[in-house]
Amino acid sequence: GAGKTTVFGALQDAIVRSGDPVVIMRPSVAAMEDSDSKGALLRTSDLYIAIAYALDKKARVPANAPKRSQFVRELLEKSTLQEHRHLLIIEEAHATPTVTLNQLKRLNEELCLGRQPMLGVLLMGHPELEKKLTRHDVRESMQRTSIVRLGPLDAHLNAYLQHRAKAA
Repeated sequence: GAGKTTVFGALQDAIVRSGDPVVIMRPSVAAMEDSDSKGALLRTSDLYIAIAYALDKKARVPANAPKRSQFVRELLEKSTLQEHRHLLIIEEAHATPTVTLNQLKRLNEELCLGRQPMLGVLLMGHPELEKKLTRHDVRESMQRTSIVRLGPLDAHLNAYLQHRAKAA
């Protein structure tokens, strides 16, 4: 594949080794597609639920959108005041609907404690994600996005395969 799962595993390992108090939130993307005719859309409510359950496994997330938003905000504030940092990771982000990409921008603006953002967002996807982010209808999200491309292994392929064989 493109290496998303490998990079995610390395990121998790690095966070654990650093000892930094980072809460990772991963909404399920098992059936996600960018239209409901192909699969399941990743909606803002799914993001709120993933955030809430990452912060409180027994959370009773309100069904009402404004109450759900306030509930998640309060959970994030409490966790931030306990000096935790929060990272929302969306794998297969190339299949994220554009409406959800725009909601991520709004979430990021809304979920601040003073001027401090309480939530970082990491989108991991195929090159199609970058193409999607250049569309006019997601320009505000793109303006707040840093893109990092994972290049091919090329000359390092042999060393990587030896490392994987040794690990296995």
